[in-house]
Amino acid sequence: MQYPTPRDAFASDDPALRAEALRDLSLRARSGIPLYLVVWVIIGTWAHLPARAPALFYGNAAVLLGLGFARGLHYLRVVSARPHDTDRLIRSLILLLLTSALHWGLLAAWLIHHRAYGDLHTVIVVSLPAFAIGGASILGISAVVRHGYPALIFAPFVVATPFVGRPEHHLLVVLSILSLAYIHSAARIAGNDYLIALTNRLIAEERAARLDELSVTDALTGVGNRKHFDDQIHRDWSLCGRQGLPLTLMVVDLDHFKTLNDTHGHRFGDLCLRAVAGVLDAGTRRASDSVVRYGGDEFVVLLPGTHGEAAERMAQSFVDSITALQLQSGGQPVAITCSVGVSTQVPEIGKHPDLLLEAADQALYRAKAEGRNRWATRTEQGADRDATGSGRVKPRVRAI
Repeated sequence: MQYPTPRDAFASDDPALRAEALRDLSLRARSGIPLYLVVWVIIGTWAHLPARAPALFYGNAAVLLGLGFARGLHYLRVVSARPHDTDRLIRSLILLLLTSALHWGLLAAWLIHHRAYGDLHTVIVVSLPAFAIGGASILGISAVVRHGYPALIFAPFVVATPFVGRPEHHLLVVLSILSLAYIHSAARIAGNDYLIALTNRLIAEERAARLDELSVTDALTGVGNRKHFDDQIHRDWSLCGRQGLPLTLMVVDLDHFKTLNDTHGHRFGDLCLRAVAGVLDAGTRRASDSVVRYGGDEFVVLLPGTHGEAAERMAQSFVDSITALQLQSGGQPVAITCSVGVSTQVPEIGKHPDLLLEAADQALYRAKAEGRNRWATRTEQGADRDATGSGRVKPRVRAI
């Protein structure tokens, strides 16, 4: 992950960081959705505006309600946002926040300079820095909002005062400008702290995910390792058992691998293992299938939801593809073959998945005993019972 610019999380080139910042900004802005409307209703009710100026009171309430509805709808869209929507949602959220600030700034400036609402001057003047400081500190993770939000709240009052303001308002303008400088400085520090914390968190999550991936990946072949198998077989066993689906396990073992190592060296042996892992990985196209290096030259393939006949066709494909590998040692072609043991069962609740592995191992031993370079199957759920129903298993072997 690249560190973003220190100015703004939303200016980063990292989509994950921008998406996370969007969610954080939306969550921070959520509490302010009803705030303007609530404050306006409290102020207006206290000042008897529904009776004194109903058009002003209800008209402004309608505008604030509309802005709140738009912001609430935007928040719901962020919750269900797709990655390609992130940049558009960022722009629209910033626009909504700045629009809310500008609206309150215009309203405050009009009420302060209007003599008919002199009883509201104090409370409206107090609301300006309150909204500016609160908005800049809470929403300051965006540099645009950090600078624009307080500026738009104060700007209408500051701009209008030289033309229509009274003498005491000029002092308020000076204090407003000083307040803006302080707000921007404090919000910038808070924004940078957020950016550093967010970056560190995403980097930590990325490293943790990478370490977790490495912990279940075989370093030589790139497929799953024994730890991955131990976890996955229990998950697949439980899932297929609940749904009444078959679970197929294949044990794939290279024939005479020790002789290959002794004759051509361990580097060639590693080449064979990587090539076989590639064949098995390419032959399992579903996301639910798993390929694992179980140990040494032995691989395990887990196929949830795969029936016996489909498993047999896949086993034959693995035998053919590994036989067809064109490997060389010292410039000379070297043929490799494999033996495959296949077991398919519908898991039963209460039984252990080791039964499936043991059955596949027994099928593998039979394939090797019959001459290697072939596959054998063994089922344990009654499909191969004899006529007496005694439950004896009948291994089936097919040579190529």
